[in-house]
Amino acid sequence: MISPDLARNDPQYLVPSGGIPEKGGMPLQDNLGQFYGELVYAIAPSSVQQGLIWAGTNDGQVWLTRDGGGNWTNVTGNIPHLPPLGTVNRIEPSHFDPGTAYVAVDLALVGDSKPYIYKTTNFGHSWKLIVHGIPASPTSDVSSVAEDPYSANLLFAGTGNALYVSLDAGAHWMPLQAGLPHAPVSWETVQKSFHDLVVATYGRGIYVLEDITPLEQLANGGPEAPVQVFQARPAYRFFRGAQAFVDFWLKAVPKVKEKAAASDSDSQESSEAKAEKEKATAGIKVAILDSQGKVVRKLKLIEHKKPGLNPKYKDDFWRQDPDAHVHPGINRVFWDLRYEPPKLIKLRTTPPTNPHVWNDLRFLGKDSRPITHWGTEEAQVGPLVAPGTYTARVTVDGKSYSQSLQVLASPRSPASPAQTEARVKMLLHIRDDISSVSAMVNQSEWLRKQLQTVEQMLKADKKSKHKQTLQAIKDMDHKIQDLENKLLSPQLANSDEKSYLGTYGLYLHLIWLNGELGTGAGDVYGDPGYPPTDATVQVLHLLDAQLQAAQAQYHTLMQQDLPGFDQRLIHENILPLVAAASGGNGYDSSEQ
Repeated sequence: MISPDLARNDPQYLVPSGGIPEKGGMPLQDNLGQFYGELVYAIAPSSVQQGLIWAGTNDGQVWLTRDGGGNWTNVTGNIPHLPPLGTVNRIEPSHFDPGTAYVAVDLALVGDSKPYIYKTTNFGHSWKLIVHGIPASPTSDVSSVAEDPYSANLLFAGTGNALYVSLDAGAHWMPLQAGLPHAPVSWETVQKSFHDLVVATYGRGIYVLEDITPLEQLANGGPEAPVQVFQARPAYRFFRGAQAFVDFWLKAVPKVKEKAAASDSDSQESSEAKAEKEKATAGIKVAILDSQGKVVRKLKLIEHKKPGLNPKYKDDFWRQDPDAHVHPGINRVFWDLRYEPPKLIKLRTTPPTNPHVWNDLRFLGKDSRPITHWGTEEAQVGPLVAPGTYTARVTVDGKSYSQSLQVLASPRSPASPAQTEARVKMLLHIRDDISSVSAMVNQSEWLRKQLQTVEQMLKADKKSKHKQTLQAIKDMDHKIQDLENKLLSPQLANSDEKSYLGTYGLYLHLIWLNGELGTGAGDVYGDPGYPPTDATVQVLHLLDAQLQAAQAQYHTLMQQDLPGFDQRLIHENILPLVAAASGGNGYDSSEQ
């Protein structure tokens, strides 16, 4: 034992706990304990001065010792306007100054629900009430207070129905719900390694506000600029669940200049839809760059707010919420530490073995459909970046603002940096192969869709002069289909996820290889970081050889067969086939 009785030791509260009523109304004392009062309820040793310990009781007493418990000083009398018999729920010694501490006192049990948070900077010789911004209400009693371990100005406080934050060491408070339900907040702490705020509630579970470094930087004196990108915490390259945040400050949301949206033949979106998205995101662009200045990933801002996030905006009114997308203050964009994903196949034609495919509810009203096969969705991603220093770039109103972002190797990774670099290089190779296959199939589908339209038009005309043209269309479709079948199994065009008939084809072989060498797919676990095996390298070489052969056939089709066929259509006064705009594999890593 290192202390005397620190409670008030008031006899009126030191009574038996009650018992079972006897005949005649007199209780039989059970002596199982005493009334709840007279207990040491909070103990808080200082992390910056050895021997400094604070203690508080649930009858309103606050004590400290500066010699490890040899001598105790009662500082309760120095706390101004503190009603008696409150519960000292928590004492928070400062992480920076030994003389500074915060005390949260709850008086709800004695009928006082007002907030009470006190601060001392001189070891309890004097105290100041710091609750400005926490409105008094039947549930405003304070149950906890915490100081951020990285910023002396950043405080958190939990009340009977909300969480509050202060950026100026308690001088002013503001609510910090951010998805947290209104419930009693009984405790909060900041996880130092990841800068996460962990909040315990009564009856609603434990919540985590990830990466509060923007709040720490705001509390430390900024920003004053109209736009600022916050310094992010280091991100770990975990095999599962790797993530980083790009947080930026906007003093005001810029107005979007009216302009026509660029056309994209490979997109289902209209120019009006693109313009709406541009307006929703205020024209703000967010990108991740590597150490060479090449774009690794273009990140998407929220384009549509989900109903229910803000109860003020109900039904269709949420679409008018000015904070639904970007907004003044802190904005957050998520990055999963991956490169851009591969370009995927979009089927546009009707397979002969499933003529009613477009009546499927998944594709009804759409002009393209994806390849659907069990387990492959997880592998349709880009590889995780290698550890290193990257740059988060935010472009607002034509001006770019940047901040470095550190990616660290997972502590559990068995791979050396060189092995990780080799793996990432191979996965990027596979990703680009998938995109190349998709580009050829998408172009083929685009041409075959036009062929089907021309064929239907000529058949409807029912003139004998179209017989040769119809045969030419059939021959051209056969050439295109022959190429497409080498890239994609015909069975996959049926869009039946339960079908396992036939071979995968080059496309699915690459998808599954991406999952096996990457982070998994379906029942394939993936590879957490070991060097690629010789068998994996050989399989990739075989698939590359198939791809090169298909590319040669595709080149002949596009450079020789298609121009000749178009000339025939022109001679018949029929509009020629139009090839979709081709952008290689769809990546421009040289963008600055």
